[in-house]
Amino acid sequence: MAGSSGKSQAAPETLWQRVVAAGKCSETGTEYSNRKRQRTSSGSASAVRCENIATVKRDERRGGSQASSVARPGKEGTTDLGQGSIIMYAPAAFSAKESAALFRSLQDDVEWQAREVTVMGRRVMQPRLVAYMADHSGLKYTYSGSCMVPSPWNDAVLKIKDKVEELSRSTFNSCLLNFYRTGIYHMSFHSDNEPLYGGDVCTIGSASFGSARDFILRRNADHHDKLSYPLGCGDVLVMKGTLQQHWMHSVPRRKRVLGGRISLTFRQIVNPEIS
Repeated sequence: MAGSSGKSQAAPETLWQRVVAAGKCSETGTEYSNRKRQRTSSGSASAVRCENIATVKRDERRGGSQASSVARPGKEGTTDLGQGSIIMYAPAAFSAKESAALFRSLQDDVEWQAREVTVMGRRVMQPRLVAYMADHSGLKYTYSGSCMVPSPWNDAVLKIKDKVEELSRSTFNSCLLNFYRTGIYHMSFHSDNEPLYGGDVCTIGSASFGSARDFILRRNADHHDKLSYPLGCGDVLVMKGTLQQHWMHSVPRRKRVLGGRISLTFRQIVNPEIS
């Protein structure tokens, strides 16, 4: 029988703790351009820069953007928001080099679509490009009068999925991808509380690549209670528990952001027939 060393042994760090401790992406990342990227003589993509724009001045709140200046800054790590709502935030979960490569792959290899949705009885174009992937074609996703049939996973999305699953300690069978080509592209306040995800308790894991954009949470019971997360290249954010029941979230307009951002939101569909 081995004797005691007299020193207490520290509990091993979880992957989530190690990622949070690593800190924010501070150097290279990605920046989207509407022009075709220049290629070097060897055919590889030229270096691109991460544009970490997290906040803007008050005068940019016109045109429907939600003010992040009145929101509390979200904290790194895991935050209990009460009522069973949990949010987990890990800046730079992917390295700057890895984030740049993934952004290029997502931008070039995903079949992005401009789609119409129904808003207040009117058919309008979504203010972003979208794509949808899942384990099989039966996992359709219907929202705002638009039905999306999934494409098969590609290598880049599967790589991101593996990391988000490991960090969140969850498994996912579908992913909605959003491409915000400039700061004008946005997403209004909403909750991902569709019945196909299993009701009031669900986990949604997300990863962001490209230019940083504010991600705003707003409590349903008090619209003045907001949290702001400056999601940048390689950041991971996970919403767990009853958060979709008690909070809404948005990506507001940011007119001074010229670069593009791609977000991937991974979900577990448990009632595909409901979709």
